[in-house]
Amino acid sequence: FSTDADSAADEVFDARGVLFKQHQDGNACSYGWVFSPSWGFSLAPLLQWVKAQQVMRLKAVMITADGIAAFNMLEGELQLEELDDALDSRLELISREPLDAALLEQQLLACAAVEE
Repeated sequence: FSTDADSAADEVFDARGVLFKQHQDGNACSYGWVFSPSWGFSLAPLLQWVKAQQVMRLKAVMITADGIAAFNMLEGELQLEELDDALDSRLELISREPLDAALLEQQLLACAAVEE
């Protein structure tokens, strides 16, 4: 899973415009989502969701109603910055323990901005 724009051409979204990838090895589990550019998120609920994650690592670039937000969290320490551009929204979690990917996705989708 990569946050590089170059890899976007190889990725295929489902009917919702979401791509999910999961990987597990002996030391960690990773969960990644890519959302097509049509997805936009609400920053406040998204930030609240990110802060609630008990994971080793979280990194994301998310298109929000307030601009493009880059999240970088390592062992609970969150850094947030605004970016000028992004082709899509993408988020990756790395955890020592297996997580409920379906629940995480449901929570993430609940942070989507509602179209007026």
